[in-house]
Amino acid sequence: MRHLRGYAALEQAGLSGPRLVAVCDADPERAGAAGARFQTETGRPVELLSGLDEVLARGQVDAVDLVLPTRLHHQAVLAALDAGKHVLVEKPFGLTIRACDAMRDGAQRTGLTLAVAENYRRIPSNRALHALVTSGAIGRPYAVSVHTVQPAAPRPGRGWFFDRRWVGSLPMLELAVHEADLLRHLFGDVVEAYAMLGRFEAGEAEDAGVALLRFGGGTLGQLLVLTAGHGGAAGGRLIAAERGRVTSGRWEGWEDGEVAVEGEPAVASADWIRSWLDGLAPDPRQRLLPDRTWDPSELRVDVQDPLRYGIATELHDFADAVASGRPPEVGAEAGTAAVAVCLAVLESAALNAPVAIADVTSGRVRTWQQDLDRELGLDS
Repeated sequence: MRHLRGYAALEQAGLSGPRLVAVCDADPERAGAAGARFQTETGRPVELLSGLDEVLARGQVDAVDLVLPTRLHHQAVLAALDAGKHVLVEKPFGLTIRACDAMRDGAQRTGLTLAVAENYRRIPSNRALHALVTSGAIGRPYAVSVHTVQPAAPRPGRGWFFDRRWVGSLPMLELAVHEADLLRHLFGDVVEAYAMLGRFEAGEAEDAGVALLRFGGGTLGQLLVLTAGHGGAAGGRLIAAERGRVTSGRWEGWEDGEVAVEGEPAVASADWIRSWLDGLAPDPRQRLLPDRTWDPSELRVDVQDPLRYGIATELHDFADAVASGRPPEVGAEAGTAAVAVCLAVLESAALNAPVAIADVTSGRVRTWQQDLDRELGLDS
């Protein structure tokens, strides 16, 4: 529904980019509800379809936006590419490295655009955080610590989000991939991971994970994801560097924090973000935050608002990449790299040893992935 609302927001803003023409869902009630929501927000109906084959047979469809359980990604992506459609697919890009590689190869073979819907890097406050870190204002980053505590789901009806065969791992793949992409965006490639998992309330599936990360530039990282939280959600970030530190009271965006540089007064994150936005030249501003794809009047994250969660910006980027022929901001390579960090975490926990990201991407380490590849028909 977030993507649907993103297309509606872009249309309401008068942008000439992506135009939603059909909604596909095997459940007719869900399809009907989505179509009704879009028509309410835009005043325009869309066609309701029940299967991907129907979508791919439509000549007026140039591209598809796949919002499916991760297990289904590679099959749906390859089918769409083979049908001549450009593809935007939700994160995590794939359930295993072999699934990711198959999709990348499909895009290369067909020459079509394949983009991964990573939205955290596109949130305005995270654009500002990236500028702060890469500008050298706080000096060389020494360490980053990130945590998120998600409220525990009621035991009845937990569904496919808690099924390893469908999502791999809720905390350390489905959720952690958001952070993996953002961390790579901020600090460069992760080269090694060492991790532990915990099972508290989710039965056979883990609902917690903690990982130590080493980046290629020497920065150290610590990531905690817990999906069995009580007492409300929580999250935060700390970046410690040679000249100062950055804090945030949220993991999705840079909020309720500050920048503290040695010898200078601390600056609230909201003030730094506003100052950075005000100083952006028109060209980089349009490249990073295209007009009308975000809400400059409210910079706090709202996961339900496509203008305040990076969703509308990612949809606009995909459509522009298709129209112009340029690569999308997050393509198959970046999507695979974020998944590889998460899989290294899971492989490390399975082996109880540090795991190099390169050994995961090359296929040398795949203990955790082997049975999933076999089920997916990717074990040859």
